[in-house]
Amino acid sequence: SSRDLDGFELATRLAYFLWSSLPDAQLSGLARTGELLKAEPLDAEVRRMLADPRSSEFVLNFAGQWLYIATEAQPDVVSLLPRLLWHMDEPVSDTAFITTFLVSEFARRDVTVILSGVGGDELFGGYRRYLGNHYQAQFERLPRWLRAGATALGERLPSDRHSPLLNVLRLAKGFLASTGKSFEARYASYVQVFSPEATRLLLRVNGYQRYDAIESAFRDATSDDALNRMMAVDAQTQLPDDLLMLTDKMSMATSLECRVPLLDHELVELAARMPEQVKIRGGRLKHAMKAALADVLPQDILERKKRGFGTPMGAWLKADLKPLLARMLDEPTVARRGLFDYAQVRALVAEGGATGSIPLSGVA
Repeated sequence: SSRDLDGFELATRLAYFLWSSLPDAQLSGLARTGELLKAEPLDAEVRRMLADPRSSEFVLNFAGQWLYIATEAQPDVVSLLPRLLWHMDEPVSDTAFITTFLVSEFARRDVTVILSGVGGDELFGGYRRYLGNHYQAQFERLPRWLRAGATALGERLPSDRHSPLLNVLRLAKGFLASTGKSFEARYASYVQVFSPEATRLLLRVNGYQRYDAIESAFRDATSDDALNRMMAVDAQTQLPDDLLMLTDKMSMATSLECRVPLLDHELVELAARMPEQVKIRGGRLKHAMKAALADVLPQDILERKKRGFGTPMGAWLKADLKPLLARMLDEPTVARRGLFDYAQVRALVAEGGATGSIPLSGVA
């Protein structure tokens, strides 16, 4: 019931239900209190929230701003991308830096300091890849002939992520391709952009010796707990070299300070002492964190499916960014750089144009 929520939670729930209730065309026009109150159609839950005496100007404006972020962030990526790459100051293939900048830019209109939830997944088990061992154990219970058939079928599954079904098939494809590998190699396959073999074919650097950050981190992660080993690897790799780095640079690009309370050293130490069965139980991600917040957050929020913070990069590469991609990865440019084999780049461009799933931004 909305009566059990405080003002902040009420605003968040109201925004969520408005987003669920209204058609896209109407959502795109919503921004402030008056429009929210006049919106049609609204479901019964939204009506109850609007009738709540605590649905003040602040609450409704908060909901409107939440909706604005969700529906109005349509950047001119052609002009924005070079600017953000200048701020990044180093190569990155995680396109979340774009959305991080847009949210930071929006927040900076009203505040100078924000809080981020970065670190929660790495500390308490929020990534689906942490379920690899859980699914591997179930997979190994199948008869050998069935495992072989499933693995062969996995090779034919699509790699596209542009619908819920396609995304599930993409995840299944990645899992089935990794089932015959060691624990460390299986985990590496979940997080890598290019496989070692694909990297060898792509690079033209003479005398190149591939440094494997994941392999090095696994050597340092000596815990007997498989989940905590994976998290220790992420704490040495993805967390500092991707998420924290891009969050810091993109927020500072808007003169916004971003703090990460979940990475308080005492909380990190506490999480490191928790065994796997406490953090993830029966395939339930973030079990301990959800249990700790059960009397604070609504159940549908706690159990809501994880949502990424990425961008429609595949669509951009096939439309808005197509001329830029062609210019950056044409044969003379690739040859002048002397880093990549053009035949491999051309194959990636062709495959990315067909599926939108190849990380061409990491090459360009």
